[in-house]
Amino acid sequence: MDFQTIRKKATKGKYPSWPKFRADIELLCNNASIYNGKESIYHKQAQEILQDAKTLISDCLAGGQMSTILVGACLCCR
Repeated sequence: MDFQTIRKKATKGKYPSWPKFRADIELLCNNASIYNGKESIYHKQAQEILQDAKTLISDCLAGGQMSTILVGACLCCR
């Protein structure tokens, strides 16, 4: 999984639910950690990205701003 694939899927409406989107973000970050080792900058950055993504998604869901399934529709993420 990579950012370009996630972006393409998002812009084409290929995520049927926010958990599916989150799963791809988690896959991307987990792959970076597994394949680059826990001491690498990639692992550290992946963990930060994952935490930030989880926080943003949770904040948007809590604020009721993710009423649609299209990624990018969340007003707090624009």
